[in-house]
Amino acid sequence: MDATEEDLSESVTVDSVEEVKALQAAHESFQSNLTTPSNDFHALAVLAEDIKSKGVETNPYTPFTIAAISDKWKAVNALIADRTDLLSKEHKRQEENDNLRKKFADKAIEFNKTLTEIR
Repeated sequence: MDATEEDLSESVTVDSVEEVKALQAAHESFQSNLTTPSNDFHALAVLAEDIKSKGVETNPYTPFTIAAISDKWKAVNALIADRTDLLSKEHKRQEENDNLRKKFADKAIEFNKTLTEIR
């Protein structure tokens, strides 16, 4: 999960709408693959509850506790939401940048025509 947390925390550095769309598509693909880990987490929670109901406090077969796993899972889900929000904001920013570039291009073409006519 540490690698996942690192990937989800990675900064977004793009220069175009197309680049941010590609990142969004990759993020959506990642999210669509979370069914199995989600099911696995819920199965672990059921097993942990079953173990606890039998009065067993520790598990000598693993250093992991359900509390630690649950905290990691919650952190990953929070990072997923943050990443979704970050990509959405970046998409909007890139669209605004694209519109500014188009306006600049239109004005530059217009200005160049004026300069050409002055000669």
